[in-house]
Amino acid sequence: MSVRKRVALTAAAIAGVAAGLLGAPAASAAPTSLYNCTTNYVEGSLGHKGAAITCRGGTNDYFFGSIDCKRFDNGYVYHHEGPIVRAGQTSTVWCDYNAKVIATFYTAA
Repeated sequence: MSVRKRVALTAAAIAGVAAGLLGAPAASAAPTSLYNCTTNYVEGSLGHKGAAITCRGGTNDYFFGSIDCKRFDNGYVYHHEGPIVRAGQTSTVWCDYNAKVIATFYTAA
């Protein structure tokens, strides 16, 4: 996926989150065949934080979840991507130790 496309998808996801916070319907950067995406925040060994993202869709649809993380010690923000999975499955992605999830995304693959 090109950097330009990834930036566009991320911007659309951020706009969707912002719209959701304002009570407007959230826009999705993913194709219409992906729907009913849910995020569950998870905690792993040693307190690692992450997100398990599940999307429904057609049998040939694939996606991956990704997150923005923020370190507790110095406030550094970074991005991690989860594995590509088929619609109906869960893409789980983790922050490094000593960081928290500050945003979640899903992207068609």
